[in-house]
Amino acid sequence: MKFKELGVSDSFLWFFICSFFVFWLGDQLIGALLHLEILNIRVTNMISFEEEPFWFIFVSSFKFAFWCFSILVVFKYIQSKLRKKGT
Repeated sequence: MKFKELGVSDSFLWFFICSFFVFWLGDQLIGALLHLEILNIRVTNMISFEEEPFWFIFVSSFKFAFWCFSILVVFKYIQSKLRKKGT
C-alpha cells in the first residue's frame, strides 16, 4: 500500500504533523510504560492500568500504532528528500 492511497502526500505539512505526533505520542507511551497511565482518547483524564486494564491496553495499542505510522511517514519524507538531493 502506498501513502498516496492513504491520502498522505509527500509534503512538508504531513512531515510537520507527523513529527509532532512522534514526540507527543512518544512521550505518552513512555509515561504509559513507566507509570502505567496514559491520556484517554474520549475525554481529558488519565487511564490507569489498575482501574481499567482493557481500555488502557486498547488506548495504548491505538496510540502505538499511530506512533509507528507517524515514524514511517517522517522516515519516508526524509528518504524522499535525500533521494531528490542525491540525483
